[in-house]
Order: sequence, then C-alpha cells, then structure tokens
Amino acid sequence: MFDKYLGISKQTFLDHHVVPANDNDRLKDNKCSFCWDAYHEDHHAVRVLPCNHVFGRECLITMINAPNGDLCPICRAPLFRPALRFSLKAWIVSGILRLCLVIISLVLRGTTLIHTFSVSLDCLPFGAGGILRGSFGFYIYSSNVFFYSFLLIDSLTDLQGRNPQLKIGQNMAKYWLWMFFTNLATYPIGGYITIPKIVRLSSGILFILITNWSKIPSYKDRFIFGVVVLVSLLIGLLVAAISPVKSLGIRL
Repeated sequence: MFDKYLGISKQTFLDHHVVPANDNDRLKDNKCSFCWDAYHEDHHAVRVLPCNHVFGRECLITMINAPNGDLCPICRAPLFRPALRFSLKAWIVSGILRLCLVIISLVLRGTTLIHTFSVSLDCLPFGAGGILRGSFGFYIYSSNVFFYSFLLIDSLTDLQGRNPQLKIGQNMAKYWLWMFFTNLATYPIGGYITIPKIVRLSSGILFILITNWSKIPSYKDRFIFGVVVLVSLLIGLLVAAISPVKSLGIRL
C-alpha cells in the first residue's frame, strides 16, 4: 500500500528496478558515470529504472545511501521514496517558506490599504482627515503602553529634555510592529490568536525598562521614569477594561 501511494521503497527499487546492463543499452558507454572506472568482473554495470542510466553496482549502493540518494544523480528522476526524516525536513522547510510568503503578502496588502486610507483622509474637507487620523492612531496605540509613557513624558515632565538619548517614540513604533507581526504570523494558522491585554501591557513595560533604563544616568530621573511607566501600565489596564471594542488584530 505504501508503494502505491508514496512510491516504492529502497529495497523494492534494488530488487525490481535495478537490472544488469548489456552492450545494447543506449546509455552504456563502458565507463561508470559515478566513478569513471571501466566495468569489469568486480564492477558490474547495472541499469536503473525508470531513467535507464547505467552505473557500477557498488557505486549505485553508495549513491542511494547518500543524502538525496532517492534521485538519479544525472537526470534527478525519482528512484524511490526518500527516508521519512528527509521527507519531514522537506515538508517543514516548505511550510516555513509558504508561511513567510503569506506573511509578506499580507504585510504588502496591509501597507497598501493603510496608504490608500491615508490618501483618502487627506481629501476630506475642513480638517476632518486630521481628526480621523488622530482617532485612528489612538485606536491603534490604545493598548500599547509605550503610547501612554510617551504622552506622559512629553506632556508632564522634562525627562526627554534632560535625557535626549531616550527614544520612546521610536521604541513605541518598534514594539507596535513586533506585536503586529506576532499576531500577523498567527493568521495563516487559524486566524488572529488574541494575546491577552495584560500580557501585551506587561511585555510593553519590560520592553520599555530594558531598552531605556540603562540610558538614564540620574537616579532621580530613573525614579520619575519608573513612576511614569507604572502609571502608563495602570492607564493601559483601565483603557483595556472599559474599551467596548475588541481587538481586531491591528489593535495591539
């Protein structure tokens, strides 16, 4: 049954698809195609089916036991079904490549949609486009704890002025992209797997502290920064609790 649906086994190939070669075989030239040694009593010529290429029998045994030995080394015709471990490896690699292609396709489509949406907003009269763009931006970043940290630091403290090396805005975009691609990668395997809000917010807090804590030399500024991050977490939890709209996959 396996031979019928998956191809013949290596042993079946050796028993029934390897036949002695003779002088009338079109592809026999009295020299082994693998080792280039002449055929003789200790180096018998055999013809393999279905491609009819001719090799020395000992050389053929060496070839079929090597990686990709299930393929003819000359024409790459399949001779027998590969070992299970090679098949699994090929399936895994193929699956990963397909997943990457799906993700790239989705990202390109999403980028096109966002660009089209942005251009459409610019065409609205009376500044409505700016208002809608701001609302849309708040919706996207509303469960990103970087968003609240950035607002608090920029509006209520002079922390950024005393520590210009802080890149809260850039970190906010990087974290959002990381969460976006995390959810996007789960789409081909059964839809968006919604990451719990507390996990998203907590991971954001850790990301903020790891990327910025060592950049602040003053202990006073570190204390202020820690308070801002803690308040940002509480605001994020409050917004997540009262938000009437569930995550749509882009709201991360």
